[in-house]
Amino acid sequence: MRLDITPLEDALKTLEDAENAYRQEINNIYIRDSVVKRYEYTYSMAIKMLKRFLENFTTELDADTMTFKEFIRTGAQRGLLLGDVQKWDDYRTKRNKTSHAYKVDVALDVVSVVPDFIKEVKYLVGVLNERINH
Repeated sequence: MRLDITPLEDALKTLEDAENAYRQEINNIYIRDSVVKRYEYTYSMAIKMLKRFLENFTTELDADTMTFKEFIRTGAQRGLLLGDVQKWDDYRTKRNKTSHAYKVDVALDVVSVVPDFIKEVKYLVGVLNERINH
């Protein structure tokens, strides 16, 4: 099976663009809100692609029956992720807060993890590209 990670690459690009714009205009709430939204869908896409990879390129795993922590731990153990379970649990917590991002403190909390999250997703994209194309 071929895994098309283009949607993840596209989501990452829009998140990077929004985050760069936000760093230029840190008081612009519209750009901040864009970063939050793009973080939300990039996180979802990263989890989806990691799950698809584990389901389709590893025979001994059933990602559907794993808990979130088992799933992330497995991804990290297989060299797919830079961060550990705690880091990805924090990303998930921030992702779950995005529906309350109209509150300034929540939005700022979510935006605070974006630079590290971008590094994580870039790493994931690189590893996935390497493994599915070889």
